[in-house]
Amino acid sequence: SRKWWAAQRLWCLRKLDATYGGYIEADNVTITTKGTSCATLATDRGEGTVIAKNCTLTTAGAGSPVIYSTGDISITNTKGTANSSQLVVVEGKNSATINSSTLYASAKGNRSGDVDQAGVMIYQSMSGDAGEGTGIFTAKDSSLNILTSSSNYKTAPMFFITNTDAVINIENTTLKFGSGILLSAKGTSEWGKSGSNGGNVTLNATKQTLTGDIELDSISTLTLNLKDSSTYK
Repeated sequence: SRKWWAAQRLWCLRKLDATYGGYIEADNVTITTKGTSCATLATDRGEGTVIAKNCTLTTAGAGSPVIYSTGDISITNTKGTANSSQLVVVEGKNSATINSSTLYASAKGNRSGDVDQAGVMIYQSMSGDAGEGTGIFTAKDSSLNILTSSSNYKTAPMFFITNTDAVINIENTTLKFGSGILLSAKGTSEWGKSGSNGGNVTLNATKQTLTGDIELDSISTLTLNLKDSSTYK
């Protein structure tokens, strides 16, 4: 593995991408991507680790969230904007962690009919890029926002889970979305085998006020744990 320390401006069509056990650390980096399927921080087949601190991350293309994790990705004190995609996507038994950071996104999906529109998406594509298991998303002392200027603002759920098990940990974090749908877990025609491709979610809220509908189809489940004076309406 190789450790990269960076304090420079990066203009790229790709991103910081760790694969086959690769390891990247970035500090005080500005990354801008313009192409499709170009997350600023990513892991790929074979997994990897990316740690970013004090960064500014911006994407413009479709299918280009701030973070696309098929490994372990974490950010701290970072601002990110995805202008044509989700905030964060976690695929398979992998993780993304947001600490003391602010993220904005259009929540636009990358499939026909915007079946995958969301603030944060956790799924299993069955492409072989990510091992099967539980996807984990964690946000603490942060702000997650669907852009009010987006055409998806009034329709996209903050969290969308399909064809996988997922754990979502939210602590002292602001969630801003206009759809009224906090979480949606369901099977789709895009991924997995019909009838067994729902989402099984555990949502752990700590020092958190949660508001919004929770939508589950008949093959999906939710366990909601409210801790340390958390509330759900």
